[in-house]
Amino acid sequence: MLPEVRAFLDQVAEMNAPRLVDLPLAEMREAFGASSAFDEAGPAIARIHDDTVPGPGGDIAIRLYDPTPGAAEPTRAMVYYHGGGFVVGTLDSHDGVCQRLARGLNIPVIALDYRLAPEHPFPAAVDDAMGDSDTAPLIAFFNSEVGSEIVALEISAREALLDDAVDEASRTQLEAALADDDPRLTLIRSYIDANDLVESNVVGALNSNYAFYSGLVDGGAFPFDMTEDQIIRDVWEQEQEIRAETEEWIQSYLLMAYQPLSDAQIESYITLSKTPEGAALNRALFESFNTMFTEISRALGLAASIYMGGQEL
Repeated sequence: MLPEVRAFLDQVAEMNAPRLVDLPLAEMREAFGASSAFDEAGPAIARIHDDTVPGPGGDIAIRLYDPTPGAAEPTRAMVYYHGGGFVVGTLDSHDGVCQRLARGLNIPVIALDYRLAPEHPFPAAVDDAMGDSDTAPLIAFFNSEVGSEIVALEISAREALLDDAVDEASRTQLEAALADDDPRLTLIRSYIDANDLVESNVVGALNSNYAFYSGLVDGGAFPFDMTEDQIIRDVWEQEQEIRAETEEWIQSYLLMAYQPLSDAQIESYITLSKTPEGAALNRALFESFNTMFTEISRALGLAASIYMGGQEL
């Protein structure tokens, strides 16, 4: 973590303000909405349009951000699921984020206002995000013995890898598997490919780096003007390094995490991943995680710029 960010977070902790999660629900949502009021959207997007789409629990509000209306039909777009732990957040709370994404990426962004808990318990928000996909096979798999074990192993491995020694050991294990042409590694790669894990993680990392730069720029961290083109160029220069690190980390992580599983159990997970329901779940998870990661990265960039500005003063 950057020293400037760490110092800023320490200052926030010293304020002794109540944590958002400790507030009553109504106050939590009000505080979350109030904090988003400081999120500058920047120059206006050419077209912003509110609409609804049918959902499993009724109509779902959406908001379209189109930076180039009237242009040729777009070949890609971003569907945005706002952060908030499935409890807080609205289309308005993340309006600034969506406008910046649409403008920075120059593609349409569609924000979706999914149902929130506790009024709409799990899996209502997931059902809204996944549209017509049937979640029953997913729930059945992850409630099974194999599915439950997979989730437990993934979480346990994530926690273990926080230890640098464990992380180094997992990378050494990967090197050995590569040298021995271990068939287990071939199976792990099949799972990675089925879920497009490398590309999805690389895109998420690049977006978060762009968001961090944007936070620094919007907060006035640099004594010179930095254009979006310069930010994109600087971020894109990191792509090869990020991709290489991502490929190594994902393989070493999954090789360690799934070690107790049999080949048949991993193959059953791959089979699920290749179904329309599995693919929809994977997309929803990455979109939600990347959204959260991008928001945090920009907030850290803003925090760092504020701290740096204070230091200069």
